[in-house]
Amino acid sequence: MALISRRFPRLIAMALVSRRFFQIGFSVGAVGVVFDLEGKILLVEYAFHPKMPWGLPGGWVNRREYPATTVRREIKEELSLDIEVGPLLLAETPSRNHLDLAYMCRTDNTVGVLITNYSIISGLNQSNCRRCRMFIAGRFNVH
Repeated sequence: MALISRRFPRLIAMALVSRRFFQIGFSVGAVGVVFDLEGKILLVEYAFHPKMPWGLPGGWVNRREYPATTVRREIKEELSLDIEVGPLLLAETPSRNHLDLAYMCRTDNTVGVLITNYSIISGLNQSNCRRCRMFIAGRFNVH
């Protein structure tokens, strides 16, 4: 599936637009703005986002799940990283039937042990994430 999304990004984009247009109900996504002990921010390169692959870690909120729990669960599943979820930073509706939430998060782990520059976490879930890196806030060079 990741190979298809890289080869046919327009097909994936059309599928996402169609899903949003015909969606019944409301969907909610939650991400974490994760800082390490040095103040660096965690970004993830996703396989299924061909236009803008680098982003904040997170995912869809399950039915009857608190959004902060979603952030903790998704980051643990995708990156094998334990985090502490803090306050809500942002809530916005980018489309008529979707809500995005962003939470301030931190990790007490020495992220340098889990992530070295330009490398993959040992527990990285390859089906969703291609790689991840810690960046100095304000200096995002993702190439």
